[in-house]
Amino acid sequence: MKKLLSFLLCLACVSSAAMLMSCQGDTPDETIDESKDPAIDQPEKEQTKDVEVALFSGDSEIRLIPTNNSLKVTYLATKASGKSLVAENSEYALPKQTDGTTASSKAVKFNWNYVDREDVSLTESGVEITGYKFIYEDSTGIAGLEVLCLASESLNGPFEFRMNLINKSTEDGLYIMPDSFSSISFDSLNDDASVMAIKKEGYLAEGYLHRNGHINEGTGIELYDITSDLNVVTSFTSSIHYTENFYLPMIYVTNGSDNGFYTAFEWTTGRILATSNDGERLTLSVDMDEVSEHGGEFLTIVPAGDTFVFPPVYYGVYDGSLDDGSNTFKKWFFDCKATATLRDNPNEPLIQNDHQWIIAEAEERGLESVKWDYGWWARLNNYDVNWGKLEGSWELRNPEHIHMINREGCTTMPEFGQYLNDKGIHWTVYVLLHDTVDYDMMSSDQYGEFNSIDHPDWFGYQRISQQGRSADLGNEECVEYLKTALTDFFN
Repeated sequence: MKKLLSFLLCLACVSSAAMLMSCQGDTPDETIDESKDPAIDQPEKEQTKDVEVALFSGDSEIRLIPTNNSLKVTYLATKASGKSLVAENSEYALPKQTDGTTASSKAVKFNWNYVDREDVSLTESGVEITGYKFIYEDSTGIAGLEVLCLASESLNGPFEFRMNLINKSTEDGLYIMPDSFSSISFDSLNDDASVMAIKKEGYLAEGYLHRNGHINEGTGIELYDITSDLNVVTSFTSSIHYTENFYLPMIYVTNGSDNGFYTAFEWTTGRILATSNDGERLTLSVDMDEVSEHGGEFLTIVPAGDTFVFPPVYYGVYDGSLDDGSNTFKKWFFDCKATATLRDNPNEPLIQNDHQWIIAEAEERGLESVKWDYGWWARLNNYDVNWGKLEGSWELRNPEHIHMINREGCTTMPEFGQYLNDKGIHWTVYVLLHDTVDYDMMSSDQYGEFNSIDHPDWFGYQRISQQGRSADLGNEECVEYLKTALTDFFN
């Protein structure tokens, strides 16, 4: 249920009525042109300015006030406690700077005029979602901004913020945003409050005992006391090279066993920051992409008339211990964000092992899925130091995998797929959307269409683990090719 605190709205209506009556009294013999009367023609957007609105999830409530250049967060609490943890004058960050369009190299500060508020109602993953869209327009007219705050009343969990930056210019614009694009400040912290960051451990777990006897120190969980110089920076990336140690894209703050709050970011690359200047007011904010790696500004070109869509950010509060908060978020994420196959298949998560199992043994041990990991396309053993050779070419060459399907009486991948399907065993096959490379790790057009020689604009410059360049999934032509190619491959 959405709730509108409408005192100011009512006051505006009363004022308009009074002005209209006064005007009619002064001109009794004249016909009033209502289309030109300033009291009647006052845009409705003015009536929604500075009005506090409330939005509810299953267990929480947030209140917001849209104004020029800001979206104030005035309240965030669980329904059970009614105790808001939001600090006074907390604001959700809005993009602050651009250099205008390509016709102007002068940096221009955004001056966001609040325009209007719209109710939002939609269904995603079978879950009904309600919320608000707050609409802003830059005073120069070159850009528009939409900030959405969404929640599901049927589910306990966080509030989701989405944001769209619209280039209203007639020219392409290079947008530079040097600051965080999302933030909320909190206080009411206990003396034992702490910030928790979680290492991703995509390859090398902390505390893991290696075969050489070395133990990688740590637990993967970092706790920080909230002090006047607190500056926790959790960077995350799609890279999983074992020498790199990044974080999960979320931060929890716990008030001991009383309550707490958190934020999470729905993107592969960026950083979440927890900062405090006085040990009492704590700000959680979100940056993205190159900012996390280089500490610079985020910038992107937005074509004329096009929209840049910021990744969603979640903010939530909870009562009880950290376990209570994390379990609430986990259940909400599963219900709202997990793929349908995970929710609809009662056997998920499947019991899975790598390709070396003989299928009969896999069945005896109750395994439900066989996984082909990285390298099945290369003519080499899994432990070859050059395991990235022929990456991007989806043709079976690896002798270990070929031996595996041969001992099951199969000679091709389609035969093996049908064999597993007949036995009711799931098959996971890694297919990387990378530039095709040859045996010398150089881009190659010898093994298929998906390569940067034939299509240089289909690939970005990011290299995961120093392998082939990653596909640019912002390129529509590339995406259309991959839709067909992947469908054909998996069929």
